[in-house]
Amino acid sequence: MDFKILAAITADKLFNYHNLDGWKIAKKIDNATIYFKQSLDYDGNIYKLECQLNAPPEIVFEYVFPQKHNDMSFRLTWDKNLEMLEKIEIIDKDTFITRAYVKGGLMGLLSPREFVDVTKITKRDNVICFTSHSVTHDKCPLQNSNSYIRGFNYPCGIFCFSIPNEPNKTRMVKFIQADLGGRLHNSIIHAALPSNLANFYSNLNKALLQRFVMT
Repeated sequence: MDFKILAAITADKLFNYHNLDGWKIAKKIDNATIYFKQSLDYDGNIYKLECQLNAPPEIVFEYVFPQKHNDMSFRLTWDKNLEMLEKIEIIDKDTFITRAYVKGGLMGLLSPREFVDVTKITKRDNVICFTSHSVTHDKCPLQNSNSYIRGFNYPCGIFCFSIPNEPNKTRMVKFIQADLGGRLHNSIIHAALPSNLANFYSNLNKALLQRFVMT
């Protein structure tokens, strides 16, 4: 499928995910809640992080999807789950092929993963977001490696919503549904992804607090 078409379909699907019901709570941390439910896209769960952050949506978005000079390495300064994040191809000003190397976890039970995605930025009246779906790409051939296992992201993304009458706050929603590859028991996946989302929130919230304390 054409990358731009897949990116557009993925974005539309994720906007509709906000209307899904039947979520169950997997984890709570501070003012963030992590939910899960059966995925509509594969035989596994979709996970959702909802939280409020003390920064405007535009600033939060720059932290989660850095755009300056097409250099995404800024995210590595605060996101402790990531080993590398880069743009492989710029399709248009809002659509990219990205590659991420994600660190292992769970005391060595989860090996590092590699993800190659088509990613699209969308801006609407009250939200800025990026949405992603894994793809194959000539510049990122699948290789047997002892260092990384290739994972597959079904529709996922991060939404930064403005809050009425609160211009310096953001309601952030992150969806993730990933086939992690390898031979993982479902219990390991169900432990890994909520923990990953909790760490993501904690690291992002800390980075934003430090930014505004310093300014």
